[in-house]
Amino acid sequence: MTTTQPLDAARTRVVDLLSSYFAHDGIVVEELDRRLDAAYKATSILELEALVRDLPHGPAALARVSMEVPAWREEASVQLGHAEESERLLAIMSETRRRGLWVVPKQLDVVSVMAETELDLRQASLAPGLTEISLSGLMTKVTIIVPAGVRVLNRTLAIMSAVRDHTANDTAYDPMAPVLRIEGWAVMAEVVIRKA
Repeated sequence: MTTTQPLDAARTRVVDLLSSYFAHDGIVVEELDRRLDAAYKATSILELEALVRDLPHGPAALARVSMEVPAWREEASVQLGHAEESERLLAIMSETRRRGLWVVPKQLDVVSVMAETELDLRQASLAPGLTEISLSGLMTKVTIIVPAGVRVLNRTLAIMSAVRDHTANDTAYDPMAPVLRIEGWAVMAEVVIRKA
């Protein structure tokens, strides 16, 4: 690993973290611009840490880059608070993307109708054990991006649909990592499940 890789990873993490707080009205646009400019000019991880030190859980979220710990190994409470047991993501004739830092509930119901939905779990916190995604898709496209090491069990019923599970033959998963089970149905839809 070159010496620039941890700095680049930390920079990416800071940019994602700042963007997430801005999206949730945690900082105003002027402050976002100022901090992003400083992040791209930073030459050390200490400079990057200073940009998120005052944000809730900012230092903890950035710390895992230095430790090179996979996202799923962190307790969900370290980053953004405790995960809900269940949550519903509803997309109707829209484009919905969940990415960056977020806590995945143990049971996530995804309803996507004439929409485009993306779940990017690469920087998300997955609780230990089994996490279930229940999919109901009609005339839609759903993409699920899974972090390396996580095992996927796909049980999606396809009716006049294309379900492409690029993890189906993947045996390179960590036995200590969480397991992601995807079930439900897709009608006249496209579902893509792939690793990072």
